[in-house]
Amino acid sequence: MRSLPAGFAVAVGLALILPLLTYFREMPLADFYGEWSSALCMALAATMLWPQLSRRSQVSGSLLLLPISIVLLIAVQFILGRYEFKMDWLLPIGYLWMLLLAILLGQHFRAAGQETEVADRLAFAIIMVAIFNAFAQVAQVTGFDASLQPFVILVSDRPVCTFFGNTGQSNQTATIAWLAVAGVLYLAGKGRVRVPFAASLAFVLMLSAALTASRMAWLICFFVAFMVAASRLTLGPQSAIQNRLASALTLPLGFLLATLLIAEALQLLEVPCATAAGRLADARDGGVLIRLELWRQAIMVWLTHPWIGGGAGSFFGAAYRLQPLGAHEPLDSYAHSLPMQLLAEFGLIGLGVVALLLFLSLYPAIRRWSQLSSVDGLMFSWIGVLGIHSMLEFPLWYVHFLMFFGLALGLLVRSDANGLQISVPMRTAVTTVACVALIGNVGLFLDYRKLEHTVFLVNLELQNNVSSPRLDAAIESAGREVVVFDFIATHALGLRVPISKEDLEKKTRDAERIFHRAPSAENVGRLVLLKAMAGDFGWVREQLARMTMFFPTGNDGILARIRKRAVERPADFGNLAKLIDEAEANAPPRRWH
Repeated sequence: MRSLPAGFAVAVGLALILPLLTYFREMPLADFYGEWSSALCMALAATMLWPQLSRRSQVSGSLLLLPISIVLLIAVQFILGRYEFKMDWLLPIGYLWMLLLAILLGQHFRAAGQETEVADRLAFAIIMVAIFNAFAQVAQVTGFDASLQPFVILVSDRPVCTFFGNTGQSNQTATIAWLAVAGVLYLAGKGRVRVPFAASLAFVLMLSAALTASRMAWLICFFVAFMVAASRLTLGPQSAIQNRLASALTLPLGFLLATLLIAEALQLLEVPCATAAGRLADARDGGVLIRLELWRQAIMVWLTHPWIGGGAGSFFGAAYRLQPLGAHEPLDSYAHSLPMQLLAEFGLIGLGVVALLLFLSLYPAIRRWSQLSSVDGLMFSWIGVLGIHSMLEFPLWYVHFLMFFGLALGLLVRSDANGLQISVPMRTAVTTVACVALIGNVGLFLDYRKLEHTVFLVNLELQNNVSSPRLDAAIESAGREVVVFDFIATHALGLRVPISKEDLEKKTRDAERIFHRAPSAENVGRLVLLKAMAGDFGWVREQLARMTMFFPTGNDGILARIRKRAVERPADFGNLAKLIDEAEANAPPRRWH
């Protein structure tokens, strides 16, 4: 059996860590370069395997159908006219294409008997990622993030507790830390890492997870502890059940100690941040209630298109428009739960097909639980950690998490134990998918550069309050050249259109397109001004009432800014200022902050 090419291991490692090394996180898409570089590295890694790929391999048909079925559903939605912008269907297809590539690679490694070598390398890679992110957290909490620019995201200038390292999100940091803890336990169980060092390293990673104050980290902790007790993912001799039980008990106790130590450290540093335990005990913390409301909104959106959903990216606009008046509500572009997101945007068919295919893929492995190897235990642990995160957040909307998930699935599932087994020309399939991915990445990069150029020109015009026929022509030409990111380009171009009665009908129609896709405070406010100018005060009254439900009121809110403009131009906006005062007076009480 041939060893993996060294370049492959390097490329896969870069695919995992580059999203944390992308420091130029500026608009229009803060995560673009991190995700793009991750996808590019994975596609390059796949091309390096070409000499080792078998001409034909048996693979799990249910796994391959997982991304393919969603792509087919997107095609049906497209035919039915569910997509206004190309970005909403092209980007999800790109993500699913990378998932297909990761699954194919995982299935190749499983069929070629290379799952152990790949698992070892993935474990070392995710541990390095977690250690790097923990270093960034230490720099942030001690105030050295400013000195370490641009290697650590600057948070010391923010008045909130955001010690998440370079992920920018507490649950993502906790997930990475616990993925790495599972990797440490796996490597220690195989004797690749000495037990005392492994225990110390696992505790450092627990400190990283505790510093995020993520409540979800406790769910993951108990899941990993269960996997240690119930599978061969363990410290010490794999055959000793008492060793596994002791290790399983050590995890929650160790995490509790890590949480207490972090609380003491923050107090010594005079940093007034709550721990996960403190947040669980705080009845005023609205995190749980907000998620429940978002899930209720997802069900509400699903009921409008129960079978195939409203289309990828439709949750945001539909949740805003459909919510009944009268109560303070959260508003987000995601339902903060992958199953709920699938239900809302892809309907009962989409969620049902994904659930069925996952069950068909994983059930044979669950049936042979007692025969699972340490590699199987690690893959189950990683899939479970990402699964828990997906129940409460949206990690698989990030390509590096999605590809990691796909690799773990492909490495775990044995095609010979799967009822839906198909023969695939592996060399042709992987090469084709990887080459298309490379071409797509190049095209995506060029399109994003055009988008950046468009946004730069628009900002140049708005911030400097300058305009000329030459600049107008340049902006319009740049905007027309953007293909994939057409929604963001359309939104940017809309910001430069003056709110006046000239071409009012066209301006309103364009603003409505943006409003239906992304009803942010600024987008809704702009449309309210245009509708008021057109005299449609019935619509304006309803939207003002809706805005008090979703957006902050007060002197710094969007309503205050709209009111200021209405007072300055009463001839254009009529009694809009009075309507805003009435809406704010009748605003529902805030349920959280």
